[in-house]
Amino acid sequence: MLDTIKKRINLVTAYFSTLYFCEIIFMMFGLLLVYGKTISVIAGFTLSTLLAVQIVMVFYRKNRNRKIQLFVMDFHIAYSFSFLANTLLYGFDSNPATAAMIIVRLLILLIEVPLAYFLTDEDVITAFA
Repeated sequence: MLDTIKKRINLVTAYFSTLYFCEIIFMMFGLLLVYGKTISVIAGFTLSTLLAVQIVMVFYRKNRNRKIQLFVMDFHIAYSFSFLANTLLYGFDSNPATAAMIIVRLLILLIEVPLAYFLTDEDVITAFA
């Protein structure tokens, strides 16, 4: 099973990375409240385009994009862990958007940690070279 995951890690990573679009949507709502519609749409469009290019390049096993993916995942693991810890310690409101954000971030976090481990495996690194 682990060998199958290592062989298809580009597919797993590409499909998993589509969940980051949810994070872009959450960010757009925050930007909408603070900076307005124009900034929110521009930031969402720019980040969505960059994420789409990243997904395609990871699918085609580009080593530079594997490193970018690891950087994004490392940043997101730290951010999600601190967000979830803060939510558990201090509570959260009963807003459905907050519940959705917690569920999505927990799901992403549960997939991200093992995926980061597999993306740093020597066999995977040579496959992406």
